[in-house]
Amino acid sequence: MPEWVLNHHERLPETSLFNEYGPTEATVWSTVFDATRFRSDGAVPIGRPIPGAEIFVVAENGELAPFGVAGELYIGGAGVATGYRDRPELTREKFVPHRFGGEGSLYRTGDRVRFLPSGELEFLGRIDQQVKVRGYRIELEEIEAALVSHEHVSEAAVVAVQEKGDARLVAHVIAPGGVQERILRAHLSRQLPDYMVPASFVSTDAFPLLSNGKVDRRALESTEFSTAEGVEDPDTLEAPESAVERVLAFLWQELLGKPAVSRTDDFFQLGGHSILATQLYARILETLGVKISLRSLFEERKLHSIAASLIAQSDDPAKVERRAEIALQVLDLGDDDAEQAMGA
Repeated sequence: MPEWVLNHHERLPETSLFNEYGPTEATVWSTVFDATRFRSDGAVPIGRPIPGAEIFVVAENGELAPFGVAGELYIGGAGVATGYRDRPELTREKFVPHRFGGEGSLYRTGDRVRFLPSGELEFLGRIDQQVKVRGYRIELEEIEAALVSHEHVSEAAVVAVQEKGDARLVAHVIAPGGVQERILRAHLSRQLPDYMVPASFVSTDAFPLLSNGKVDRRALESTEFSTAEGVEDPDTLEAPESAVERVLAFLWQELLGKPAVSRTDDFFQLGGHSILATQLYARILETLGVKISLRSLFEERKLHSIAASLIAQSDDPAKVERRAEIALQVLDLGDDDAEQAMGA
């Protein structure tokens, strides 16, 4: 990690440091980067191939990826093994014929990389850690790296949890000193696009581990872990003010699965997306009787702004306020009384 390299240069300025990369199937060491040339404004590259090794960045279509575009790293050359002992199927899957002008086999590493402008390789994560959420391909390790770059987060693990036919990102963090969810969201929003900011953040003291010491991601995807205690401090929330804001807050909590929301929260930064926005539109019409512009939900985004827009788009703002007051009463009533109260 970058901070380790910087710490090395600070403590041992006269000692050389190299970042070596390579899987066992390619004799452990295939590329190398002289970390004395590392700059603190980026990740630590895995460098260039050592003598006798060949590297290729291959796109999903099986062709070489353009320079700077991510793809799977294939390794060829003298260090590549001939296959796995007594595992012919896995050998055929991972050791493929060389089709880029060389001899022997190429080993498919399963690692995603790209060439930097310097001509060195940057490691981006595992192919099997890539997920697809609402049409976007997302690198979970990229989100995790952004999380641990926050000073209060020591470890992070992000998983995609399937829920009602959709997937949502859940970030599990170990933050010994404590950190608020909105602070983490702001931190991630400065580095990542909205669709890569997790819908939920879970605080934990330790991650479940597999026998090999790696994080048990299947366990993190379970309901027990994905709905564990969040990192937000309710005392920092700015409570909704008007009846309309309070009704909207209730609808958000139901749709987004949040125990509480602030009037300054952004619907999409809390995990909302186009499908949930459409459901919110329907719930607003059903509860408050206002046919709000769907576009305004995407433009206003924050709870208090949507509430103000809702009032502005209504033909009778006073009636909307009355319906909101009734709706709040209904929320405190049993199911048997709800329909009668709304009819009033």
